[in-house]
Amino acid sequence: MWVTTLGPTIAVLCVAIIAASMIKGPFWAMATEQLPAHSAAVAISQINALNNLGVFAGTWLIGTIRTATGSFTYVLAPLVALSLAASLVAWHLSRHRPVTLPVNAK
Repeated sequence: MWVTTLGPTIAVLCVAIIAASMIKGPFWAMATEQLPAHSAAVAISQINALNNLGVFAGTWLIGTIRTATGSFTYVLAPLVALSLAASLVAWHLSRHRPVTLPVNAK
């Protein structure tokens, strides 16, 4: 384990919470920008439902891995992998988005 005392552990957890929370704004902007207006509400509700399932499954997975290994280091490996995969998908979607000009552009 890299951090063993209380102060640095709290600092690392604060940075992790900030990093996990800062993606929410751009994520919702990207979701509503790429979806038609008439289906955006349905898509957002599906995203929220999948998020709730993911939170449940993630919490269960954390407990299961911690119980099996006795270490939080192994607990974080799937979370890092999923975060990396989500980042790559978001990056891929943003690169292949069609460019539209504003209405007033000449």
